[in-house]
Amino acid sequence: MSAETPYARQIVLPNVDLGQPWGVAVDAWDNVYVADYDNRRVLQLVAGP
Repeated sequence: MSAETPYARQIVLPNVDLGQPWGVAVDAWDNVYVADYDNRRVLQLVAGP
């Protein structure tokens, strides 16, 4: 079964070694933020063109 839908597309990212991801947010510019609790950081995935 494909993970793609008209609303979402599966993409492969580099290994970012998440430790207990806790939350996800998207800003007004479509950048995605992932709260990584165990590594005590927030990852920003910048929206493409």
